[in-house]
Amino acid sequence: MTRISNADQVLLLLQEQISRLEKTRSNTRVTASKRSGTPEPMTRVRGLTAHKELSEDDLKRALVRGLLVQQLGDAIGNDPAFEAVANDVIRIIGDTQEGRDLLDRALLQLGSTPSI
Repeated sequence: MTRISNADQVLLLLQEQISRLEKTRSNTRVTASKRSGTPEPMTRVRGLTAHKELSEDDLKRALVRGLLVQQLGDAIGNDPAFEAVANDVIRIIGDTQEGRDLLDRALLQLGSTPSI
């Protein structure tokens, strides 16, 4: 039988609290989005894929921004510092061939997924 130290107990409680917080945040985000009538970020990106006048780079930028906003919350999308962070993430992903391939596959999948 393994002994659980006080430190282990604290870590387990912390992990449990973080899980609860994430669930609460996720439910709040979905509820707020439904209340405000604002579509989810990825739904908006799916809508953008239908517009042929947007370049592939613009779509990739919108995809990364949409994923970040979906994970971090709609309010962060309005923060001016967020744009710099999103551009850094896009640059980092684009620096490797695997990252570029991943974005290409994601755009293909997004374009083939019917809008919700």
